[in-house]
Amino acid sequence: MNINEIARLAGVSRATVSRYLNDGYVSEEKKQAIRTVIEKTGYQPIQEEVAPKLRDAKSRQPIQPEPRSLVHFCISWLRIM
Repeated sequence: MNINEIARLAGVSRATVSRYLNDGYVSEEKKQAIRTVIEKTGYQPIQEEVAPKLRDAKSRQPIQPEPRSLVHFCISWLRIM
């Protein structure tokens, strides 16, 4: 279960569920819909201590193009010249 599924079941956008989970503004009607889905599914968001570590780990990985993609890019670029 993730926030995309919560949003779909509650009939709201993913952004609305995110605002709800982060104590942002959400109308009472939508809060109730989201709360009901969360209670029925037993959804548990990632703990605050874990989420930043996951984001940091992903952002520190260098982007390495796939060799084939680089070759195709170079060939395409040379054709333009």
